[in-house]
Amino acid sequence: TVDVPRASVRMRKAVACGIIMLDFVIFAFSVVLGLVFILFFFLLQSKKQDGPVKVLPAARIPGWQKAPSDPKNGDLSEMASHGSLHQYLLHRHDGGHCPVTSFWWGQERVVSVCSPEAFRDSKHLVNRPKNLFELFEPLIGSESIQYANGEDWEERRRRLYPTLKGAHLESYFGTFLSIAQEKAECWASYPKGRRVALIEEAFSLTIRGMCSSCLGDVLGSSELCQLSKAYHSCWRELETRLGGGEPPLGSKRDQHFKRNRQLIRDVVQRILSHQREGDGHPIPFIDALLSSHFSEEQTVADTISFLIGGFHTSGNLLVWMLWYLASTPAVQDCLYQEVACEENVQDLKAYALSDKTCACMP
Repeated sequence: TVDVPRASVRMRKAVACGIIMLDFVIFAFSVVLGLVFILFFFLLQSKKQDGPVKVLPAARIPGWQKAPSDPKNGDLSEMASHGSLHQYLLHRHDGGHCPVTSFWWGQERVVSVCSPEAFRDSKHLVNRPKNLFELFEPLIGSESIQYANGEDWEERRRRLYPTLKGAHLESYFGTFLSIAQEKAECWASYPKGRRVALIEEAFSLTIRGMCSSCLGDVLGSSELCQLSKAYHSCWRELETRLGGGEPPLGSKRDQHFKRNRQLIRDVVQRILSHQREGDGHPIPFIDALLSSHFSEEQTVADTISFLIGGFHTSGNLLVWMLWYLASTPAVQDCLYQEVACEENVQDLKAYALSDKTCACMP
């Protein structure tokens, strides 16, 4: 016999459980489906904000179809005829109207970009052909960060670059301001008619600023002067090699270059040793180098690279800035009026420059 009421109750309970389970499955499916739709929506929004990356076919890049001016040296002779790489790039980019262009650096084809959009679209490209910088290898060393790629470059960049940004960069301002003020007072003390050798003076200022801020105030004025002369001698030799090839081993040119290169390395190693054995005064850039797992050769090479990269660019910038200010008194007066509007600024008229007092020579 079957107890009908009890069976009916069990049946109703089973049906109720089935309905509850079905409701839960439907709810879970709806939640998952909703999350997928939300994720898809945000993905579409992000693509809309970034905008599609426009890939320019190589054949449409200006200069891509052009043959090199010379099978071995590429378009280097054209760069020389324009006076500098900067002037050549201005020519190739049509003063900024052509955002992407191509030319030959030796036997290597180079694509150059100059617009914010082009920089954004190419920001993921970090690996660089080493032969583009092989001219500088005899000076900065093959272990330099200039020749690093992939994980090696990422690791070194992660450790070193933050020491040259943000609050660290702001902390260097006082050092550069003090050095610049001292240099300006020195120029103001020159007798009337004495000419200022801009390249020598500007580079002595930037070398001292770079050493004092990023490498520690270790070197005296005579050592800074020797470092400057050694750098200029090495740089002139590299420029000579660019146009005429390397000197024979053991020749006077070769020995002179190696002697000056060794002087630069000795200065750098002295700076590193001083910080290792010093009183613990923090120097962010050097401390980041010394606290890493880099080899001694990498440490020396990176120090030389950042040292030269720092004062070479800023030194040349300062040379041309001062030259153009001296050549255009109206712009100099405008700059004076702007600076004089700030508080606690002394009379700057004593520091006025003219093209008759500035000689753009070492």
